[in-house]
Amino acid sequence: MTEFWSSVIVKKSRKKYRCEYCERIIEIGSSYSRESGRFEGEMQDYALCLRCRKLLDSNDKTWKCDGELGNFHDAFMESKFIDCPHCGSVYVEEIGYTDDKMLATILCDTCDEIYRVDLTAENLLQTDTPHA
Repeated sequence: MTEFWSSVIVKKSRKKYRCEYCERIIEIGSSYSRESGRFEGEMQDYALCLRCRKLLDSNDKTWKCDGELGNFHDAFMESKFIDCPHCGSVYVEEIGYTDDKMLATILCDTCDEIYRVDLTAENLLQTDTPHA
């Protein structure tokens, strides 16, 4: 249970951080969300990239967390975005992310086709076709 919480957008980072949700690097000079508060009796303080902050603020239940923050990869793997556009399979043989975590390259375990998924917040929050 959250006792109190603060989310503050920092306009310019003075050092590098790692997003707690997707683990991408937040570069010096980039904007990010500083999260802090008490959850289930424990103090927490971490950074979120603005993409993850936007996903978590959305009404899309794919990205909502039940209590604890969870992580981007697990939510992504359970989402509609993982479905192969060639055969519809949800089985993934291999997945890779670009360094900035804004594009996923996926190898389908069923049809052996490779496809890409745009991981920008705008794409992940849309209701139409999810593939790049």
